[in-house]
Amino acid sequence: MLEDLITSPWRVYPALVLLLVGTWLITTGLLWLTRSAHRPISSAEKLLLAVRGFRLAMIGLALAGTGGAWLSHQLWLLAISLGIALVELLESSTIIWALRRESRRTKPHSPSLPSR
Repeated sequence: MLEDLITSPWRVYPALVLLLVGTWLITTGLLWLTRSAHRPISSAEKLLLAVRGFRLAMIGLALAGTGGAWLSHQLWLLAISLGIALVELLESSTIIWALRRESRRTKPHSPSLPSR
């Protein structure tokens, strides 16, 4: 059954969808990285936006690599693209978690209404 999925003639269509979605995510991630470069240096959101853009681009590369591997029947390309994507996704998600936690901790508290 798995062999039929890999060698079927209609595999081109979902593989192309993976390639197109992956390319769109790569482009969006790179745009986020570019937008982060135009923020003030002291902005905490600058690094968060850059890491989010990097993570989105890595997801896009994984999808595009998976689509390319499916089209060309290259198992090594599938293994490399998914392996690198999983490691980078874990690392960037950890960085985003730490940045969010730090920004919550250092953000000044706004005055609130007294409790009754």
